[in-house]
This record gives sequence, structure tokens and C-alpha cells, in this order.
Amino acid sequence: MGQYRAIDLPLRVHRPLTFLKAIYPNSVYNSDNLYRNYDPTVIKSESPEYQATASVCGGLYADNVGQISIYGSTQTFESDYFTLNHVGYIFAQTSGTYTFALTQPDDIALLWLDQNAYSGWTRDNADAIAVIHGNPSASATVDLVQGQYLPFRIVFGQAQGAVSFYLSVTAPDGTVILNSNTPGSPFLVQYSCDGTSAPAFPAFGSET
Repeated sequence: MGQYRAIDLPLRVHRPLTFLKAIYPNSVYNSDNLYRNYDPTVIKSESPEYQATASVCGGLYADNVGQISIYGSTQTFESDYFTLNHVGYIFAQTSGTYTFALTQPDDIALLWLDQNAYSGWTRDNADAIAVIHGNPSASATVDLVQGQYLPFRIVFGQAQGAVSFYLSVTAPDGTVILNSNTPGSPFLVQYSCDGTSAPAFPAFGSET
């Protein structure tokens, strides 16, 4: 993870305290407990239906199919058959172990950290995968030093029926730094100020 280190930078600098999200159509029916036929990489070259910045993640739930807002979006979306892609960086305010937890996905949530989050991500190299029935919770931990940038990617795949997706990221002291109730977190950025320590992610639709 040394490629994304930015040691001795001031911890309060001007940069977007948000990440990027994009929504794509998903036509894949979930026919088993592990949603084996879901391939997240198909969105790499697809233009999203919608994209925006966000400062919260997870907290999606709807029992019945209908129109939903995603993270407070003014535009609403059909609550079945979509993929939600999130990319950004955790900017370590303190040194220690950071924990990413995916819970209660209906249907699947996948997490990539470090270089694979930026490029080369596949279902097989995900750092954590949570699936509706087969493995409804999954987590990954990573040790960071103060001032380090960690790239992350979270893809949520929704098939037929009800929708559910929850995420939490906790700092070494146990503070939740990202979930559905953490707007304006100083741990969250789109890229570094210098544009090289933590470069901007490739544009949606042009990912590799």
C-alpha cells in the first residue's frame, strides 16, 4: 500500500470530503444463495444511469419494490435490479487498524481495498463479499499510518425483490467514520490535494 502514502501532510486541507457513487442497471436474476451469476466487472465499461458525490454509504432498505432515493438523491430509482458503485479514499487521521464491515446485503456487496480498488478488481479478488443467504456479513481490516490514503471500492448488486445494504467503517479507536449517518467525515476524500499521492479514480464507464 506504499503507493498511496502521503506522510507528513497536514490533516486539515481543502479537498472534497466525499466519495463518488454511480448507479447502473442490473438484469441478473438471483437464482441461488450466493448470487453466483453476478459479475461486478460488467459495469467497468458501462455508462451509469446516474452519478454524484456522496458522504454517506449504506442504510438502504425497502421491503417492497418501488421508487427509492439513494443517499438523499432528489432523483428516485426502481428498487430492484440495479448496481451501486462507490469509490474513494480513506484518509487516515490516526495510525492503527481500520475495519470495513458489510452487513445484510440483499442481494450482494463486495469490497476492494488498496490497488485492486483502483484497477483490476474482480469478484475473485474482493477483500470481502457479503451475500444475502450464503454469507450475510463480511469484513476486512487494514493497518494504516497517519496521513496515508487508502483507495476503496464498494459494489452493491440488487436483484429481484426487497433491497437491503448496510456498511460501516471504523477507525482504530472504534469511531464510525463511514456509514449512513456520517456526512462530512474528515476521513473521506475523492483524491489528494496534490493529485498524485491519491489520484482521482478513472471516470465511470472507463474503468479497468
